[in-house]
Amino acid sequence: MENYLQRNKLKNSWIFRNFCTKCLPLLGLLLIAGCKTLPCPGFNPKETGDSKPLQGLINVSIDGSGSMEGFSTLNDSAFHKTIEELDTTLGIDSALGFSVSKTRVKRIGREGKPSKKISNIDVPLGILEAKRPEFFNGKGKWPKISSSIEYFVNKNPTSVDILISDLEPDDASIKQVISAIRPKLEYESNKKGLLIRGESGYQGNVLVIVGIKSQFSGGVYPAVQGAFKSFPYVGLRPFYVILVGPTDKVELIVNRLLENKGLNKFLQISRFSANPNSGKTEFINLDKTNISPASCLLPVFNISQGLSGKLRIQNSNRWLLAQKERGCNVRQVDIKFRTDSLMGFGSKVFTNTSYFNSINSVVTGLKISENETSISTRFSSYPGVVNILDLSADAAKLDRERWSSWNTSGTKLEGNKTQRLLALIEAIRRETDQYSMEKYNTRYAPVRICAAVKG
Repeated sequence: MENYLQRNKLKNSWIFRNFCTKCLPLLGLLLIAGCKTLPCPGFNPKETGDSKPLQGLINVSIDGSGSMEGFSTLNDSAFHKTIEELDTTLGIDSALGFSVSKTRVKRIGREGKPSKKISNIDVPLGILEAKRPEFFNGKGKWPKISSSIEYFVNKNPTSVDILISDLEPDDASIKQVISAIRPKLEYESNKKGLLIRGESGYQGNVLVIVGIKSQFSGGVYPAVQGAFKSFPYVGLRPFYVILVGPTDKVELIVNRLLENKGLNKFLQISRFSANPNSGKTEFINLDKTNISPASCLLPVFNISQGLSGKLRIQNSNRWLLAQKERGCNVRQVDIKFRTDSLMGFGSKVFTNTSYFNSINSVVTGLKISENETSISTRFSSYPGVVNILDLSADAAKLDRERWSSWNTSGTKLEGNKTQRLLALIEAIRRETDQYSMEKYNTRYAPVRICAAVKG
C-alpha cells in the first residue's frame, strides 16, 4: 500500500487548498453541505513564516538560589552544556530569525529576612556566569537568595523569556507562575485575535518546559519549609529550561537543545498553548500511512458532493484525502496513520488507546514514542457520505505519564526527582486547556491527525 500511495502522491501535496464545505452530522458522520473551512490546528515550522517583530528582545533569568549550586560544581555536566548552548544560540542575532536582538541576563530570587525583597540583578558577563558555584552559594559578590521563579516573565508580549531553574515550587509560587504567564499565552496580535480559521503574521505564544537530567553534587532543599531537612546528594538530578514567547522563536531554541548530542539523551519536553493553533504539533506523514482495503480506497486531490461544492482545507499537507472506487462495497475502513519522530518526547512508549481522542472513528491501536508514532483507526463508510476524522493526543494524560518518574511529593528524600513538578505542570495544562476550550472549542494537542474519506 505504501508503494501505491507513493505512485499517487503529488509533488507538493495530495490536496488543493481553498475548497468549500459545510459539515453536518448524519449517522455519526459529517456530510459536505456548504462553505466552511475545516481546521486542523497546530503550529508546524515547515509551513509558516517567521513571526514579527524582526527586532527581538530576549530575557534570560537564572534562579540564583542555593539549591542550584550542585549543578554548577561539576565540569562538562549536562547543566554546563546547556548553559554553553544557550549562550551560543542567544549570542547571534540571526539564530532566532531576528535582524537585531537584545539579550538581557538576570539573576532572580528573594532575599532572606528581614527584607524578603525581590532580588533582580543584571549579569553583565552573561549566561556563562551560571557555570560558577559562587553564582549560587552567596559567598562571593552575589547575595544569598531563595527561589522566586515567577519573576522571569517580561510584560512585553512578543519578547522571548527564558528561565533556568530546578523548578521546585510551593502552592503560592504555582499560582504566581500561572498568573505571570497567563497574559503572555493569551496575547492576541490584533483586535480580532488569532483565529484558528484565519491567518495572521504572528503565530502566537507558546510555553515550553524542557526538563534535563544533569550530573549534580550539592545540597537538596525542601520547596515547602519544614517538609524535610536538607541533605547532600550526588547523582543525576533534573533542572529545567522554561521558554515563553513567539512559537517559531521558542522552537528554534528548543531545536538547538535537541540537536546537541551531549544533551538530547537527558531531556524531555512538554508544550503548552492557550491557542491550539500556536503550539508545535506533529501531523500525519502521508508517505508512511496505510489504508485498508487498499484495493478500493484511493488518495484523491479533492472531495465533492453534488452541488454542495468541495472541501476547503488549509495547510493541505496535514490531511489525508481518500475516496472509495466505484464498485467497492466494503463498509469497514481501517487506516494506520504515522507521524515523524517526536523529538524530546522521552524514553517511554505508550500503547493505551485512551491517550488519543477521536472524532468519527475508533482508535484500535496506538504506539507513541520518540522514535515511532502510529495510530490505527476504524470507521464505517457509506456510499456518498464524507467522513471527517479528527484524532488528537490528550496532552494532559501524556503529561502525567511522562513526568511521573521525575516528580516527588516534597515530603520524600529523593534527590533524583523534582518536588511538586506534576502540580505545576497539571496546573498550567488546566489553565491553558480551559482558555482554549472557551475560546476555540478545542485543546492544544502535541500530535494531531486529520483526514476525509468519501464512501
